[in-house]
Amino acid sequence: MAVPGQERVDSYRLVYLLRKGQTCEVWEVYREGEEQNRMAMKLLPRGSRFTREQIGFLKQEFQIARHLEHPNIIRVFDFAQVPEGAYVLMELFRAPNLKQRIQDPSQDFLYYAEEIIRGAALSLAYLHDQGWVHRDVKPDNFLVGDNGETKLIDFNLAIRRQGFLNRLLPGRNKIQGTMSYMSPEQIRGQPVDARADIYSFGCVLHEIFSGKPPFTGASAQELLTKHLRTPPPSLEAHNKSVQPAFAKLVQQMLAKDPAKRPESVREFQDRLLQTQVFRERPKRPEPQVEK
Repeated sequence: MAVPGQERVDSYRLVYLLRKGQTCEVWEVYREGEEQNRMAMKLLPRGSRFTREQIGFLKQEFQIARHLEHPNIIRVFDFAQVPEGAYVLMELFRAPNLKQRIQDPSQDFLYYAEEIIRGAALSLAYLHDQGWVHRDVKPDNFLVGDNGETKLIDFNLAIRRQGFLNRLLPGRNKIQGTMSYMSPEQIRGQPVDARADIYSFGCVLHEIFSGKPPFTGASAQELLTKHLRTPPPSLEAHNKSVQPAFAKLVQQMLAKDPAKRPESVREFQDRLLQTQVFRERPKRPEPQVEK
């Protein structure tokens, strides 16, 4: 792993490790001589055993995201493959992801839950309007600022709703996604549209208010079988503060049959406007005082 402040990739100096995944690291960086202009670099780091397929996914993410311009989607600027590794250069947004927010007991982020939901929905609606299905909607892929500002990230599994080009993209014929959030049609390897993301988004909403995804299992097979066969749990049973109408909306998003879910994120947004999320909104979190 690179040493903060001492390593370079291409013409960029690595300053701070923001996130570390299974195959990639995300660093805060700046170009030599432009220290005030900070960006984020998603990097297949030097010394790791990455494959041509992983490079292809990273390049595919750049090719998709560079055309996306929305305040709730992270901006992507460049892709390069150099001796130090392959990387994507992105907008710097210093914020933990939603999974970290949910798991941190010291933060009462639920005060901003409605802002988070609206921001996430705006990002997905825009992505779908551009003809893409994300296919990996999960809390880890939403960055959330202290005031609830939300940005969607990671597009390397995104796929066009239709079109023969999907067959040419790396790994498009594989069943892919994250098991805790995968729609039944993804699990079966069937064609997907925006309603697959709606199912995954329903899993995210359930986790926001209950602290865990709607389905868990002792094994991968048990978990996937629950997605396919087990009725979605009631959100009200996990969190008495949510309104019944909102809990019903989340439950409909988790329908096994795509035809029984909201047809689009736009429909979800319209229904959300007519539905209160909380019986009583949580208290505003106390400002953190630096010691």
